[in-house]
Amino acid sequence: LFVAELDDMEQTAHQQLNDFNKTQLNKIVDDGALFTIITKRTPASMQAEIEHLKLHLPVIALDGAILYDVPKNELLCTYPLSQTLGTKITQLLDDKHLNYFYHVLKDDVLLTYYNSFDQSEQMDYYDMMRQSPYRNYIFGMPTHSYQPLYISILNTKEIIYDIIDDLIDLGLHKQLRYFVEEDYFEGMCLLKILSYDATPENMLERLKEKLDI
Repeated sequence: LFVAELDDMEQTAHQQLNDFNKTQLNKIVDDGALFTIITKRTPASMQAEIEHLKLHLPVIALDGAILYDVPKNELLCTYPLSQTLGTKITQLLDDKHLNYFYHVLKDDVLLTYYNSFDQSEQMDYYDMMRQSPYRNYIFGMPTHSYQPLYISILNTKEIIYDIIDDLIDLGLHKQLRYFVEEDYFEGMCLLKILSYDATPENMLERLKEKLDI
C-alpha cells in the first residue's frame, strides 16, 4: 500500500495537482499499484483535485478523522468527538459569543450546523462554501445528541490562539487534536478540532484491515 499526502504534493504545484502528476498517478493505478492519498481537507474540499484521479481505494481525509470511499461518495469510518467533549467546546465558544461550524454525521451524510456570524469574512466564507453540492449547511444547532465529527472556527489569528489557550487552561487539549491553517481565507485563520483518536496512523490501520494487507 502506497499513501501520498495530497497537501504535500500540492505545495510545489501552486496548491493543485498538475495534469502530468494526475496522468502518472493514474498510470501506476492502472498498472496495479495499491495507491491512495491522505489529506487534512474534508471530502468536499478535495473533490475538485481528485475528480480526475482513479482512486479505487478509500481516501484518508480530515487528517485521519474520515475514511472516505470516493467512487461511492461514502464515509466508511470516522473518529468523532464525544458528545460530552463537543458540548464543553461549544459552551466555551458560546460564552465568548463566537461563530463556529459544528459538523455531524447523520445517516452517512455530513451536516454542518452554524450559528450567527460575528465577522463579515465568516459570511463570505459561508457564501463560498455552501455553493458546493457536497456540503449541507443548517442554521442553528442540532436538536438531537449527535456526536460532532469535528468543530471548525474561522476567525482572526489572535482569537484562534486565545481559543487554544482556553482549551489548554480547561484541560480539554488532552482529549482532542487540533490544527490551525493560517491565512486560510481573507487573512483569517481556520481552527479544526478533532477527536484525540483521529490520527493518520489510526485510520491507516483501519484501512489496512479493510484491505487485508
